[in-house]
Amino acid sequence: MMKVWGMLSPEDEEAGFDLVMDDDWYVVLLSKNKTIARFDPRDYTASELHSEVETILSTIRGEPDGVC
Repeated sequence: MMKVWGMLSPEDEEAGFDLVMDDDWYVVLLSKNKTIARFDPRDYTASELHSEVETILSTIRGEPDGVC
């Protein structure tokens, strides 16, 4: 797996989150090496993918809607 750089904050990485590209070329959001979400990068621009990842992380963190 290859790491996807620039999509996660240092705090998220320290909390155990990681964003990688798997062998099938899907972008995978991991939490402590467990798959949280899998994205087909052909379906997203970089900005859209970042927004989707942030939405998922906000939900996990328990933040109110719209806070990223």
